[in-house]
Amino acid sequence: MNLLKSIIITIIVCGCSAPVKNYTNKLQVNSASYKFIDEIFGSDLEQLPQLKIPVWVKLPDATKFQAPYPAIVLLHSSWGLSSQESYYSEVFAEMGIATYVVDSFSPRGVGKTSEDQSLVSSASMIKDAYQVLSYLQNLPEINNRKVAVMGFSKGGIAALYSSLNEIRNVVSDDQDALFAAHIAYYPWCGIRLQNMKTTSVPILIQGGKKDVITPANMCLQLIEQEFSLEDKLQISVEIHENARHAFDHPMLSRIPIPISLNAQVPGLCEIHENEQGKFIETHKGIEVSSANIKTVLEDCSTFNGIAGYDKESTQAALSVTKQFIINHLLQ
Repeated sequence: MNLLKSIIITIIVCGCSAPVKNYTNKLQVNSASYKFIDEIFGSDLEQLPQLKIPVWVKLPDATKFQAPYPAIVLLHSSWGLSSQESYYSEVFAEMGIATYVVDSFSPRGVGKTSEDQSLVSSASMIKDAYQVLSYLQNLPEINNRKVAVMGFSKGGIAALYSSLNEIRNVVSDDQDALFAAHIAYYPWCGIRLQNMKTTSVPILIQGGKKDVITPANMCLQLIEQEFSLEDKLQISVEIHENARHAFDHPMLSRIPIPISLNAQVPGLCEIHENEQGKFIETHKGIEVSSANIKTVLEDCSTFNGIAGYDKESTQAALSVTKQFIINHLLQ
């Protein structure tokens, strides 16, 4: 009975989340698909699948705020577009910030990746984000020097790793365009490049101490072991004591208990780039590429994730995020 209840709740969360509510308009940007991060460095972009990515736009009230507006490119989780992005778009609009919500899944024929993270890579989501940033460079209503990227879970991975110079230099069509800040909610920090140098802009990571899906300690270890002192000074990490995965999701706020997810949990997966530029899954020493990423993730992941809303953590995280945005987009 408890298992059935969890399944029903998961269906409600994933399927009934009002993903396109109250946006101002919709646009499309050109992008490309990478199966894994190795294709960022080793593929001819013209040979990769090309597609158009839908982007939902929420602009501030023009009677209250004056253009050009700061902006945030918002990247969804493994559940795809949901009420989470709608909620934050409203919050940011009230701060005078435009929001561009990227739909990375539907144009790739995917509804969700929670059970198979190889269906859409975070590398593809990074490409999507930079394509939106490039598009915003020529919009008169946007302050193109005040554009941040923010993501949740899978989108949080993209929001975090898009700060790395080595990745940006390849995926960005406009080398003059930089995100002004990066905000990652509960990202998986299991990939380590040989060169983890960032673009030297502020980074905020927020996670939960009880998160077993994307453990916050993995991010702390990544920062401590791989980032330079200069970059560390630009990184803020907030770990919320009672928070589980997706602790701030509006749909989970309707459910009074943590729920079991039939989801691929990468908490035990670690993939490091070696000196030869090969990606190795560290526990079994297997070389990882676009050809076998699905099998590798299945082998190192578990499938017993827990998610749950926490009001106190949600409020605390939102307060931190707002102050971060005020400091880096509104001043």
